[in-house]
Amino acid sequence: MLLCTACGRQNREQARFCGYCGRPLQNAPGQPAEETRQALHAASSAHWLRQVPGFRSEKRWKQRVAAAGYTFITLAIGVGAETDDAALLLLGVDALALVLLSTNA
Repeated sequence: MLLCTACGRQNREQARFCGYCGRPLQNAPGQPAEETRQALHAASSAHWLRQVPGFRSEKRWKQRVAAAGYTFITLAIGVGAETDDAALLLLGVDALALVLLSTNA
C-alpha cells in the first residue's frame, strides 16, 4: 500500500493519484521513512473530527445537524440501555440513520 504524503491515507500499489485528496503519489516502492510516518500520523490525528460523518463538510448547517443528532442519539441509547427500553434504543438507531442521510455521509 502506498501512503499519500499529503493526507496520509493508504492507496493501492498501482495508483498514480491519491483516491482521497487527488494529489500525485510518489512512485517509490516501499514504506516511507519513520519521520514521514510520524508526521502523517500527527496530521491525520489532528483532523480526526473531519473524518466523522457530518463534520467532513465545511458547511455549518451540516455540522450543527450532526452535533444535535449525535447528542440525541447518545441520550436515546443511554436512557434506553439504562431503562431496558427497546423503543428508545431503536429510536437512537433511527436517529443515527437520519443524521447520516441528512448530512450526506
